[in-house]
Amino acid sequence: MKIHHYTQPIPYIVVEDTYDDQQLKLIWQELQFYINNPAVFEENTGAAEDEDGTSRKRNSGFFLDGIYHRREVSNILTFNRWLYNGCLNLDHWYWRDFKPDTDYTLVSYYEEGDYYRPHCDKTMATAVTWLFREPKKFTGGDFLFPEFDISINVENNVTVVFPGLVQHAVTPIEMKKEDRGLGLGRYCISQFMNYDS
Repeated sequence: MKIHHYTQPIPYIVVEDTYDDQQLKLIWQELQFYINNPAVFEENTGAAEDEDGTSRKRNSGFFLDGIYHRREVSNILTFNRWLYNGCLNLDHWYWRDFKPDTDYTLVSYYEEGDYYRPHCDKTMATAVTWLFREPKKFTGGDFLFPEFDISINVENNVTVVFPGLVQHAVTPIEMKKEDRGLGLGRYCISQFMNYDS
């Protein structure tokens, strides 16, 4: 893991090489299971909406917590515990005393034309991890903090951790016709972290 801390204009963290090769292999085995069973993916995952009720996103996904009641059954839910092991060294006023006691994990998939317009999460912090098959078969899908003019290029096996109330977005995906429908788009594992008590 290579961890980069940013404090201005907002506190956020970028983690490169989030998972090692063995972990990635097991995560991809799990993702392939879902790709082979597309019924688990839904259009409506409780996404942010405009005032008229229009969804701010176009993608598909599902909450892993709704499928697995025992975290250790899922490689993704097992490996994403790294956020709680103290490795981020969060020496910033926002993070210093942040010790969430609940989190939910959403797996999302973006393909041709998919996007997420600017929105906020109802969380103290959100962590998003991007994965895709290499070589990359799409363009776009970059991550934005639009109010602060910050753009982060989507890179494989990279995680961004940020306060959920900071507005964020995903730029539209473009893919060649022959690469569509094959699971070659942009995956995002989102962890929504809060205090339950």
